[in-house]
Amino acid sequence: MAPEILTRSGHGKAVDWWSLGALMFDMLTGMPPFTGDDRRKTIEKILRGKLNLPLYLTPDARDLIRKLLKRQVSQRLGSGPEDAEQIMNHNFFEHINWQDVISRKLEPPFKPSLKSADDTSQFDEQFTATVPVDSPVESTLSESANMIFQGFTYVAPSVLEEMCAQPRIVNARSPRKGFLSTGSLHSLSSRSPDGHIRTTSHFHQHRHHVVGSNNIEDTEMADIGPLFNF
Repeated sequence: MAPEILTRSGHGKAVDWWSLGALMFDMLTGMPPFTGDDRRKTIEKILRGKLNLPLYLTPDARDLIRKLLKRQVSQRLGSGPEDAEQIMNHNFFEHINWQDVISRKLEPPFKPSLKSADDTSQFDEQFTATVPVDSPVESTLSESANMIFQGFTYVAPSVLEEMCAQPRIVNARSPRKGFLSTGSLHSLSSRSPDGHIRTTSHFHQHRHHVVGSNNIEDTEMADIGPLFNF
């Protein structure tokens, strides 16, 4: 996290270049640039700690990281009017054709061999051997506040539209039976005391067609009340 965010002194796009420097350091060394025994000490090192760059890093890599992790925003690479151009033109990227990057023409230096979509062989065993633990977030609402929503359930509009698109026989305000309805659906669902979900639906531009008929006379416009009642 960039120093200006920690100090709440206002921040802009330059925080992304700080993050780029921290990510670059982590990928080249295997550890973050600033670490501490706890959150307070980590923040203290970010704000005032010395940046130690391993000697095995190339001079260009050390130079780029050092310029990206400048605490003074005005001195940080990429914070000027040229924005990302300053970073792209750094010697560390001298062999990179940025147009090929944008066009996705570059071949990755390493392509992992996967047996299936859920192959986890590329992950360290210390993570794959860990038993997953479900830790749901505790509710921050009081019991009385939760009671406001008792009996209601949310149904995504996409689900309701899919249900609407499927052939269904509904009862409209018409003597005719066996009508199908198409249109734009808006719904509010609630659960009744007997445990059944009831949905009140409203359609715009309702058009009903008699099942099995292509006769235009068998088509009418009408209002619909409750559409689904489960």
